[in-house]
Amino acid sequence: MGVLVWWEMSPIRVLMASFSSARFLADTADAER
Repeated sequence: MGVLVWWEMSPIRVLMASFSSARFLADTADAER
């Protein structure tokens, strides 16, 4: 059960982190323009 929960939560956490970092980079690029 614990491994299954980790398997479901880990990709979600990675996707959220990459999405927020990509949005942060996009906001920074817009601010520099």
